[in-house]
Amino acid sequence: MDDNPVILRCDKKIEGLDILTRYMVNNDRVLVTITKHGKYFIQEPILSEDAELLFIKIRNKIRYTTLDDVISNDNIMFDMKKQIEKEASSLNQLDLFVKEKDSIEYYFERDLQGHGIIDPLTHDEKLEDILGVRWDVPLAVKHRDFPYFQNMETNIKFISKKSMSELIGKISNQYGKRPTDIYPASSFADNNNIRFTVTNGDIITPDGPTISIRIPSKKPITIFHLLQSGILTPLSAAYLWMIIDLKGFGLIIGAPSAGKTTMINAMFTMANPNWHFFTIEDVLELRLNHKFTSKHVVTGNSTLQKQKGDTIHDVFELLRLAMRFKPEFVIVGEVLGEEVNGLFQVAQSGAGCVSSFHASSPYDALIKLQSTDFKVSREQTRAITYVLHMSQIRIGNTVKRVILEIVEPVTVNSDDFKKELNTIFYYDEKTETLLPNSINEVIEKSKKLNDAKIVLGITDLKSDFQKRINILNKIKDNNIEDISEIFKEINHYYQTF
Repeated sequence: MDDNPVILRCDKKIEGLDILTRYMVNNDRVLVTITKHGKYFIQEPILSEDAELLFIKIRNKIRYTTLDDVISNDNIMFDMKKQIEKEASSLNQLDLFVKEKDSIEYYFERDLQGHGIIDPLTHDEKLEDILGVRWDVPLAVKHRDFPYFQNMETNIKFISKKSMSELIGKISNQYGKRPTDIYPASSFADNNNIRFTVTNGDIITPDGPTISIRIPSKKPITIFHLLQSGILTPLSAAYLWMIIDLKGFGLIIGAPSAGKTTMINAMFTMANPNWHFFTIEDVLELRLNHKFTSKHVVTGNSTLQKQKGDTIHDVFELLRLAMRFKPEFVIVGEVLGEEVNGLFQVAQSGAGCVSSFHASSPYDALIKLQSTDFKVSREQTRAITYVLHMSQIRIGNTVKRVILEIVEPVTVNSDDFKKELNTIFYYDEKTETLLPNSINEVIEKSKKLNDAKIVLGITDLKSDFQKRINILNKIKDNNIEDISEIFKEINHYYQTF
Protein backbone atom coordinates (compact mmCIF):
# COMPACT_ATOMS: atom_id res chain seq x y z
CA MET A 1 0.00 0.00 0.00
CA ASP A 2 1.17 3.57 -0.74
CA ASP A 3 2.96 5.32 2.13
CA ASN A 4 0.62 8.30 1.70
CA PRO A 5 -2.78 6.81 0.83
CA VAL A 6 -6.02 8.63 0.31
CA ILE A 7 -7.43 9.26 3.76
CA LEU A 8 -11.16 8.69 3.77
CA ARG A 9 -12.73 10.90 6.39
CA CYS A 10 -16.33 10.25 7.41
CA ASP A 11 -17.19 8.30 4.27
CA LYS A 12 -20.22 7.03 6.15
CA LYS A 13 -23.07 9.14 7.44
CA ILE A 14 -22.28 10.88 10.72
CA GLU A 15 -24.54 9.25 13.26
CA GLY A 16 -25.34 10.13 16.84
CA LEU A 17 -24.10 13.73 16.67
CA ASP A 18 -25.94 16.74 18.01
CA ILE A 19 -25.96 18.58 14.67
CA LEU A 20 -26.11 22.35 14.55
CA THR A 21 -26.03 22.81 10.78
CA ARG A 22 -25.02 21.15 7.53
CA TYR A 23 -24.13 22.53 4.10
CA MET A 24 -22.25 21.59 0.93
CA VAL A 25 -19.01 23.09 -0.40
CA ASN A 26 -16.71 22.56 -3.40
CA ASN A 27 -19.42 22.35 -6.05
CA ASP A 28 -21.65 20.28 -3.75
CA ARG A 29 -19.11 17.47 -3.52
CA VAL A 30 -18.18 17.86 0.16
CA LEU A 31 -20.64 17.87 3.06
CA VAL A 32 -19.83 20.03 6.09
CA THR A 33 -21.40 19.14 9.44
CA ILE A 34 -21.09 21.41 12.48
CA THR A 35 -22.13 20.07 15.87
CA LYS A 36 -23.59 21.92 18.81
CA HIS A 37 -20.35 21.16 20.66
CA GLY A 38 -18.30 23.12 18.13
CA LYS A 39 -16.90 20.26 16.05
CA TYR A 40 -16.41 20.67 12.30
CA PHE A 41 -16.63 17.54 10.19
CA ILE A 42 -16.35 17.01 6.47
CA GLN A 43 -17.55 14.11 4.34
CA GLU A 44 -15.81 13.70 1.00
CA PRO A 45 -17.03 11.55 -1.92
CA ILE A 46 -17.03 7.84 -1.10
CA LEU A 47 -14.47 5.51 -2.67
CA SER A 48 -14.77 1.76 -2.43
CA GLU A 49 -11.67 -0.13 -1.36
CA ASP A 50 -11.14 -1.37 -4.93
CA ALA A 51 -11.49 2.16 -6.32
CA GLU A 52 -9.01 3.48 -3.77
CA LEU A 53 -6.49 0.83 -4.84
CA LEU A 54 -7.09 1.79 -8.46
CA PHE A 55 -6.57 5.45 -7.62
CA ILE A 56 -3.25 4.67 -5.93
CA LYS A 57 -2.05 2.53 -8.85
CA ILE A 58 -2.85 5.23 -11.38
CA ARG A 59 -1.36 7.98 -9.23
CA ASN A 60 1.88 6.05 -8.71
CA LYS A 61 2.10 5.37 -12.44
CA ILE A 62 1.68 8.97 -13.60
CA ARG A 63 3.01 11.06 -10.70
CA TYR A 64 6.71 10.93 -11.67
CA THR A 65 6.18 11.54 -15.38
CA THR A 66 3.60 14.32 -15.37
CA LEU A 67 3.42 15.98 -11.96
CA ASP A 68 5.87 18.80 -12.71
CA ASP A 69 4.01 19.66 -15.92
CA VAL A 70 0.61 19.29 -14.28
CA ILE A 71 1.31 21.93 -11.64
CA SER A 72 1.80 24.67 -14.21
CA ASN A 73 -0.79 23.47 -16.73
CA ASP A 74 -3.92 25.61 -16.90
CA ASN A 75 -5.86 22.68 -18.40
CA ILE A 76 -4.68 20.29 -15.71
CA MET A 77 -7.92 18.42 -15.03
CA PHE A 78 -9.00 18.19 -18.67
CA ASP A 79 -5.69 16.55 -19.59
CA MET A 80 -5.49 14.50 -16.41
CA LYS A 81 -8.99 13.07 -16.77
CA LYS A 82 -8.13 11.73 -20.20
CA GLN A 83 -4.91 10.23 -18.89
CA ILE A 84 -6.59 8.72 -15.82
CA GLU A 85 -9.16 6.98 -18.00
CA LYS A 86 -6.39 5.73 -20.29
CA GLU A 87 -4.43 4.30 -17.36
CA ALA A 88 -7.55 2.62 -15.94
CA SER A 89 -8.14 0.98 -19.29
CA SER A 90 -4.53 -0.24 -19.44
CA LEU A 91 -5.05 -1.86 -16.01
CA ASN A 92 -8.21 -3.59 -17.29
CA GLN A 93 -10.31 -1.73 -14.72
CA LEU A 94 -12.21 0.65 -16.96
CA ASP A 95 -15.58 -0.60 -15.67
CA LEU A 96 -14.58 0.19 -12.08
CA PHE A 97 -13.30 3.61 -13.13
CA VAL A 98 -16.54 4.45 -14.95
CA LYS A 99 -18.62 3.30 -11.96
CA GLU A 100 -16.74 5.57 -9.50
CA LYS A 101 -15.45 8.13 -11.98
CA ASP A 102 -16.66 11.26 -10.17
CA SER A 103 -15.09 10.23 -6.85
CA ILE A 104 -11.78 9.15 -8.40
CA GLU A 105 -11.50 12.38 -10.36
CA TYR A 106 -12.34 14.38 -7.22
CA TYR A 107 -9.32 12.99 -5.37
CA PHE A 108 -7.02 13.57 -8.33
CA GLU A 109 -8.20 17.16 -8.50
CA ARG A 110 -7.84 17.55 -4.74
CA ASP A 111 -4.31 16.17 -4.57
CA LEU A 112 -2.81 17.46 -7.82
CA GLN A 113 -4.53 20.75 -8.57
CA GLY A 114 -5.71 21.51 -5.04
CA HIS A 115 -4.24 21.56 -1.57
CA GLY A 116 -4.37 17.87 -0.69
CA ILE A 117 -6.25 16.81 2.41
CA ILE A 118 -6.79 20.43 3.48
CA ASP A 119 -8.38 21.33 0.14
CA PRO A 120 -12.02 20.92 1.29
CA LEU A 121 -11.42 23.52 4.00
CA THR A 122 -10.03 26.08 1.54
CA HIS A 123 -13.25 25.75 -0.48
CA ASP A 124 -15.43 26.67 2.50
CA GLU A 125 -16.03 30.41 2.15
CA LYS A 126 -17.57 30.48 5.62
CA LEU A 127 -14.15 29.82 7.19
CA GLU A 128 -11.78 32.59 8.23
CA ASP A 129 -8.75 30.66 9.43
CA ILE A 130 -7.32 27.14 9.30
CA LEU A 131 -4.70 26.09 11.84
CA GLY A 132 -2.37 23.10 12.02
CA VAL A 133 -0.07 23.08 15.05
CA ARG A 134 1.18 19.47 14.75
CA TRP A 135 0.85 16.65 12.26
CA ASP A 136 -0.83 14.38 14.84
CA VAL A 137 -3.32 16.99 16.09
CA PRO A 138 -6.55 17.58 14.11
CA LEU A 139 -6.67 20.78 12.10
CA ALA A 140 -8.75 23.57 13.63
CA VAL A 141 -10.87 26.22 11.91
CA LYS A 142 -12.50 29.54 12.75
CA HIS A 143 -15.98 29.92 11.28
CA ARG A 144 -17.51 33.26 10.26
CA ASP A 145 -21.01 32.17 11.34
CA PHE A 146 -19.93 30.66 14.69
CA PRO A 147 -17.10 32.85 16.06
CA TYR A 148 -17.92 31.92 19.66
CA PHE A 149 -16.57 28.41 19.09
CA GLN A 150 -13.08 29.91 18.53
CA ASN A 151 -10.89 27.08 17.19
CA MET A 152 -13.22 24.31 16.04
CA GLU A 153 -11.62 20.86 15.89
CA THR A 154 -12.02 19.12 12.54
CA ASN A 155 -11.83 15.47 11.54
CA ILE A 156 -8.80 16.15 9.32
CA LYS A 157 -5.42 14.97 10.56
CA PHE A 158 -2.17 14.07 8.79
CA ILE A 159 -1.05 10.47 8.93
CA SER A 160 2.61 11.37 9.54
CA LYS A 161 5.01 14.24 9.98
CA LYS A 162 6.35 13.39 6.51
CA SER A 163 2.93 13.74 4.88
CA MET A 164 2.44 17.21 6.42
CA SER A 165 5.95 18.26 5.41
CA GLU A 166 5.41 17.05 1.84
CA LEU A 167 2.13 18.93 1.49
CA ILE A 168 3.70 22.15 2.80
CA GLY A 169 6.55 21.67 0.34
CA LYS A 170 4.15 21.17 -2.58
CA ILE A 171 2.07 24.25 -1.80
CA SER A 172 5.16 26.38 -1.06
CA ASN A 173 6.85 25.39 -4.32
CA GLN A 174 3.69 26.19 -6.24
CA TYR A 175 2.93 29.63 -4.80
CA GLY A 176 5.85 30.98 -2.81
CA LYS A 177 9.15 29.87 -1.32
CA ARG A 178 9.66 26.57 0.43
CA PRO A 179 10.87 26.80 4.05
CA THR A 180 14.55 25.89 4.41
CA ASP A 181 16.99 25.36 7.26
CA ILE A 182 18.14 28.96 6.80
CA TYR A 183 14.64 30.40 6.41
CA PRO A 184 12.38 27.87 8.19
CA ALA A 185 9.22 29.99 7.84
CA SER A 186 7.47 31.26 4.74
CA SER A 187 4.36 33.30 3.94
CA PHE A 188 2.64 33.58 0.57
CA ALA A 189 -0.73 33.54 -1.17
CA ASP A 190 -2.25 31.25 -3.78
CA ASN A 191 -4.17 32.33 -6.88
CA ASN A 192 -7.32 32.92 -4.80
CA ASN A 193 -5.49 35.20 -2.32
CA ILE A 194 -5.67 32.54 0.37
CA ARG A 195 -2.75 33.34 2.66
CA PHE A 196 -0.46 30.54 3.85
CA THR A 197 2.05 30.91 6.66
CA VAL A 198 4.08 27.74 7.12
CA THR A 199 7.08 26.32 8.94
CA ASN A 200 8.91 23.14 8.11
CA GLY A 201 11.58 21.15 9.90
CA ASP A 202 12.34 21.29 13.61
CA ILE A 203 14.52 24.40 13.84
CA ILE A 204 11.95 26.89 15.11
CA THR A 205 9.04 24.46 15.58
CA PRO A 206 10.42 21.43 17.46
CA ASP A 207 7.16 19.48 17.09
CA GLY A 208 7.47 19.57 13.33
CA PRO A 209 5.71 21.51 10.55
CA THR A 210 2.98 24.04 11.26
CA ILE A 211 0.53 25.80 9.01
CA SER A 212 -1.80 28.78 9.30
CA ILE A 213 -4.20 29.69 6.49
CA ARG A 214 -6.24 32.87 6.16
CA ILE A 215 -9.24 32.73 3.81
CA PRO A 216 -10.42 36.12 2.54
CA SER A 217 -14.11 36.88 2.52
CA LYS A 218 -15.71 36.64 -0.93
CA LYS A 219 -18.42 39.10 0.01
CA PRO A 220 -17.29 42.75 -0.16
CA ILE A 221 -17.97 44.60 3.10
CA THR A 222 -19.05 48.21 2.62
CA ILE A 223 -20.12 51.14 4.75
CA PHE A 224 -23.67 49.77 4.44
CA HIS A 225 -22.69 46.65 6.39
CA LEU A 226 -20.93 48.66 9.11
CA LEU A 227 -24.01 50.82 9.56
CA GLN A 228 -26.44 47.90 9.39
CA SER A 229 -24.49 45.88 11.98
CA GLY A 230 -24.12 48.87 14.29
CA ILE A 231 -20.32 48.78 14.23
CA LEU A 232 -20.53 52.41 13.11
CA THR A 233 -23.30 54.89 13.77
CA PRO A 234 -24.16 57.44 11.07
CA LEU A 235 -22.50 60.13 13.20
CA SER A 236 -19.25 58.21 13.76
CA ALA A 237 -19.19 57.23 10.08
CA ALA A 238 -19.66 60.87 9.07
CA TYR A 239 -16.76 61.82 11.34
CA LEU A 240 -14.46 59.26 9.65
CA TRP A 241 -15.68 60.37 6.23
CA MET A 242 -14.76 63.97 7.04
CA ILE A 243 -11.33 62.94 8.36
CA ILE A 244 -10.73 60.93 5.18
CA ASP A 245 -11.57 64.06 3.17
CA LEU A 246 -9.02 65.88 5.31
CA LYS A 247 -6.47 63.27 4.13
CA GLY A 248 -5.82 62.38 7.75
CA PHE A 249 -3.40 59.72 8.94
CA GLY A 250 -5.22 56.89 10.66
CA LEU A 251 -4.09 53.75 12.46
CA ILE A 252 -6.59 50.91 12.68
CA ILE A 253 -5.41 48.87 15.66
CA GLY A 254 -6.42 45.68 17.40
CA ALA A 255 -5.50 42.05 17.93
CA PRO A 256 -5.24 39.55 15.04
CA SER A 257 -8.66 38.81 13.50
CA ALA A 258 -10.21 41.87 15.15
CA GLY A 259 -11.51 43.08 11.78
CA LYS A 260 -8.91 45.75 10.98
CA THR A 261 -8.62 45.08 7.23
CA THR A 262 -12.39 44.71 6.94
CA MET A 263 -12.78 48.10 8.60
CA ILE A 264 -10.38 49.73 6.14
CA ASN A 265 -12.15 48.18 3.16
CA ALA A 266 -15.56 49.25 4.40
CA MET A 267 -14.85 52.76 5.65
CA PHE A 268 -13.12 53.73 2.41
CA THR A 269 -16.28 53.06 0.43
CA MET A 270 -17.15 56.54 1.75
CA ALA A 271 -14.02 58.07 0.19
CA ASN A 272 -14.15 60.33 -2.85
CA PRO A 273 -14.77 57.99 -5.82
CA ASN A 274 -12.44 60.07 -8.02
CA TRP A 275 -9.36 59.94 -5.80
CA HIS A 276 -6.24 57.94 -6.59
CA PHE A 277 -5.55 55.27 -3.97
CA PHE A 278 -2.10 53.65 -3.77
CA THR A 279 -2.28 50.37 -1.82
CA ILE A 280 0.63 48.31 -0.47
CA GLU A 281 0.25 44.77 0.90
CA ASP A 282 2.10 41.51 1.33
CA VAL A 283 -1.08 39.60 0.39
CA LEU A 284 -3.92 41.23 -1.54
CA GLU A 285 -6.70 41.68 1.04
CA LEU A 286 -7.60 45.32 0.44
CA ARG A 287 -10.57 45.60 -1.89
CA LEU A 288 -10.95 49.19 -2.91
CA ASN A 289 -13.32 49.44 -5.85
CA HIS A 290 -12.35 52.99 -6.84
CA LYS A 291 -11.46 53.21 -10.52
CA PHE A 292 -8.15 54.97 -9.77
CA THR A 293 -6.72 52.36 -7.39
CA SER A 294 -3.17 51.13 -8.04
CA LYS A 295 -2.30 47.93 -6.17
CA HIS A 296 1.21 47.03 -5.07
CA VAL A 297 2.51 43.84 -3.44
CA VAL A 298 5.76 43.51 -1.49
CA THR A 299 7.98 40.74 -2.81
CA GLY A 300 9.58 39.55 0.42
CA ASN A 301 8.05 36.10 1.05
CA SER A 302 5.27 36.84 -1.40
CA THR A 303 3.84 35.32 -4.54
CA LEU A 304 5.87 37.72 -6.66
CA GLN A 305 9.20 36.82 -5.11
CA LYS A 306 9.30 33.54 -6.97
CA GLN A 307 8.54 35.29 -10.23
CA LYS A 308 11.02 38.13 -9.74
CA GLY A 309 13.94 36.11 -8.39
CA ASP A 310 15.64 37.65 -5.39
CA THR A 311 14.65 41.24 -6.14
CA ILE A 312 13.00 42.63 -3.02
CA HIS A 313 10.46 45.44 -3.12
CA ASP A 314 9.56 45.94 0.53
CA VAL A 315 7.02 48.30 2.07
CA PHE A 316 9.55 51.12 2.45
CA GLU A 317 10.59 50.95 -1.22
CA LEU A 318 6.97 50.94 -2.35
CA LEU A 319 6.22 53.91 -0.10
CA ARG A 320 9.02 55.78 -1.85
CA LEU A 321 7.43 54.82 -5.15
CA ALA A 322 4.09 56.12 -3.91
CA MET A 323 5.54 59.61 -3.59
CA ARG A 324 6.31 59.60 -7.34
CA PHE A 325 2.67 58.87 -8.16
CA LYS A 326 1.29 61.62 -5.89
CA PRO A 327 -1.84 59.75 -4.78
CA GLU A 328 -4.52 61.33 -2.65
CA PHE A 329 -4.31 58.35 -0.29
CA VAL A 330 -1.78 55.65 0.56
CA ILE A 331 -3.13 52.54 2.29
CA VAL A 332 -0.74 49.96 3.75
CA GLY A 333 -2.32 46.66 4.68
CA GLU A 334 -0.16 46.26 7.77
CA VAL A 335 3.06 47.65 9.27
CA LEU A 336 5.22 45.31 11.32
CA GLY A 337 8.57 47.06 11.71
CA GLU A 338 10.77 50.00 10.79
CA GLU A 339 8.99 50.40 7.44
CA VAL A 340 6.41 52.41 9.38
CA ASN A 341 8.85 55.34 9.17
CA GLY A 342 8.16 55.51 5.45
CA LEU A 343 4.46 55.74 6.18
CA PHE A 344 5.04 58.69 8.50
CA GLN A 345 7.12 60.41 5.83
CA VAL A 346 4.28 60.02 3.32
CA ALA A 347 1.77 61.35 5.86
CA GLN A 348 3.97 64.36 6.57
CA SER A 349 4.16 65.07 2.83
CA GLY A 350 0.42 65.79 2.71
CA ALA A 351 -1.00 62.55 1.33
CA GLY A 352 -3.67 60.76 3.30
CA CYS A 353 -2.53 57.54 4.98
CA VAL A 354 -4.01 54.60 6.82
CA SER A 355 -2.64 51.27 7.97
CA SER A 356 -3.53 48.45 10.30
CA PHE A 357 -1.32 47.90 13.33
CA HIS A 358 -1.23 45.29 16.08
CA ALA A 359 -1.75 46.95 19.46
CA SER A 360 -3.94 46.38 22.51
CA SER A 361 -4.92 50.05 22.98
CA PRO A 362 -4.27 53.47 21.41
CA TYR A 363 -1.83 54.26 24.24
CA ASP A 364 0.07 51.00 23.65
CA ALA A 365 0.14 51.79 19.92
CA LEU A 366 1.98 55.06 20.55
CA ILE A 367 4.41 53.40 22.98
CA LYS A 368 5.02 50.55 20.53
CA LEU A 369 5.70 52.96 17.65
CA GLN A 370 8.40 54.65 19.72
CA SER A 371 10.08 51.34 20.66
CA THR A 372 13.37 50.15 19.21
CA ASP A 373 11.53 47.86 16.77
CA PHE A 374 9.74 50.74 15.05
CA LYS A 375 11.89 53.79 15.87
CA VAL A 376 9.19 56.43 15.39
CA SER A 377 10.00 59.58 17.34
CA ARG A 378 7.51 61.28 19.62
CA GLU A 379 7.71 64.28 17.30
CA GLN A 380 6.76 62.13 14.29
CA THR A 381 3.64 60.83 16.04
CA ARG A 382 2.17 64.34 15.67
CA ALA A 383 1.25 63.22 12.15
CA ILE A 384 -1.36 60.73 13.47
CA THR A 385 -4.86 62.12 13.05
CA TYR A 386 -6.79 59.34 14.75
CA VAL A 387 -6.48 55.83 16.15
CA LEU A 388 -9.43 53.46 15.71
CA HIS A 389 -9.42 50.45 18.05
CA MET A 390 -11.15 47.28 16.80
CA SER A 391 -11.88 44.30 19.02
CA GLN A 392 -13.95 41.15 19.35
CA ILE A 393 -16.13 41.05 22.45
CA ARG A 394 -18.40 38.35 23.83
CA ILE A 395 -22.06 39.20 24.27
CA GLY A 396 -23.92 36.25 25.76
CA ASN A 397 -23.32 33.27 23.49
CA THR A 398 -22.08 35.35 20.57
CA VAL A 399 -18.84 37.09 19.64
CA LYS A 400 -19.15 40.48 18.01
CA ARG A 401 -16.64 42.79 16.33
CA VAL A 402 -16.88 46.33 17.65
CA ILE A 403 -15.02 49.62 17.66
CA LEU A 404 -13.94 50.16 21.25
CA GLU A 405 -12.89 53.75 20.70
CA ILE A 406 -11.77 56.36 18.22
CA VAL A 407 -9.22 58.75 19.67
CA GLU A 408 -7.19 61.74 18.49
CA PRO A 409 -3.63 62.07 19.84
CA VAL A 410 -3.17 65.70 20.84
CA THR A 411 0.23 67.26 21.59
CA VAL A 412 0.07 69.01 24.95
CA ASN A 413 3.73 70.02 25.28
CA SER A 414 5.55 71.53 22.32
CA ASP A 415 8.95 70.98 23.95
CA ASP A 416 8.84 67.19 24.27
CA PHE A 417 5.77 66.51 22.08
CA LYS A 418 4.03 64.73 24.92
CA LYS A 419 0.49 63.74 24.00
CA GLU A 420 -2.85 63.00 25.52
CA LEU A 421 -5.47 60.83 23.88
CA ASN A 422 -8.66 62.71 23.16
CA THR A 423 -11.53 60.19 22.99
CA ILE A 424 -14.02 61.18 20.30
CA PHE A 425 -16.14 58.00 20.27
CA TYR A 426 -16.34 55.09 22.71
CA TYR A 427 -18.26 51.82 22.86
CA ASP A 428 -21.06 51.87 25.41
CA GLU A 429 -21.81 48.39 26.79
CA LYS A 430 -25.35 49.24 27.89
CA THR A 431 -26.56 50.52 24.54
CA GLU A 432 -24.06 48.39 22.53
CA THR A 433 -23.27 51.35 20.33
CA LEU A 434 -20.74 54.12 19.79
CA LEU A 435 -21.30 57.29 21.78
CA PRO A 436 -21.73 60.23 21.73
CA ASN A 437 -24.68 60.62 19.39
CA SER A 438 -24.69 64.42 19.39
CA ILE A 439 -23.12 66.37 16.52
CA ASN A 440 -22.43 69.31 18.83
CA GLU A 441 -20.61 67.09 21.31
CA VAL A 442 -18.40 65.58 18.61
CA ILE A 443 -17.53 69.00 17.20
CA GLU A 444 -16.72 70.23 20.69
CA LYS A 445 -14.49 67.22 21.44
CA SER A 446 -12.55 66.98 18.19
CA LYS A 447 -9.54 69.19 17.52
CA LYS A 448 -9.07 67.70 14.05
CA LEU A 449 -12.49 68.84 12.86
CA ASN A 450 -11.34 72.44 13.17
CA ASP A 451 -8.54 71.56 10.75
CA ALA A 452 -11.09 69.97 8.44
CA LYS A 453 -13.25 73.09 8.53
CA ILE A 454 -10.34 75.25 7.37
CA VAL A 455 -8.75 72.85 4.87
CA LEU A 456 -12.00 71.68 3.30
CA GLY A 457 -13.58 75.12 3.29
CA ILE A 458 -16.54 74.07 5.41
CA THR A 459 -18.50 77.08 6.59
CA ASP A 460 -20.81 75.23 8.98
CA LEU A 461 -19.52 71.98 10.51
CA LYS A 462 -22.87 70.97 11.95
CA SER A 463 -24.63 71.46 8.62
CA ASP A 464 -21.90 69.51 6.82
CA PHE A 465 -22.18 66.67 9.34
CA GLN A 466 -25.91 66.52 8.83
CA LYS A 467 -25.51 66.40 5.05
CA ARG A 468 -23.19 63.40 5.34
CA ILE A 469 -25.42 61.71 7.92
CA ASN A 470 -28.43 62.07 5.62
CA ILE A 471 -26.55 60.30 2.81
CA LEU A 472 -25.40 57.53 5.15
CA ASN A 473 -28.90 57.04 6.52
CA LYS A 474 -30.19 56.72 2.97
CA ILE A 475 -27.60 54.02 2.24
CA LYS A 476 -28.58 52.17 5.41
CA ASP A 477 -32.35 52.57 5.24
CA ASN A 478 -32.63 51.78 1.53
CA ASN A 479 -30.38 48.70 1.82
CA ILE A 480 -27.91 50.03 -0.73
CA GLU A 481 -25.28 47.26 -0.79
CA ASP A 482 -23.96 47.51 -4.33
CA ILE A 483 -20.69 49.42 -4.35
CA SER A 484 -21.46 51.34 -7.54
CA GLU A 485 -24.75 52.54 -6.05
CA ILE A 486 -22.96 53.53 -2.84
CA PHE A 487 -20.49 55.57 -4.91
CA LYS A 488 -23.41 57.36 -6.58
CA GLU A 489 -24.80 58.36 -3.19
CA ILE A 490 -21.38 59.42 -1.87
CA ASN A 491 -20.87 61.50 -5.03
CA HIS A 492 -24.00 63.49 -4.20
CA TYR A 493 -22.03 65.15 -1.43
CA TYR A 494 -19.20 66.26 -3.75
CA GLN A 495 -21.56 67.39 -6.49
CA THR A 496 -23.09 70.02 -4.22
CA PHE A 497 -19.98 72.20 -4.38
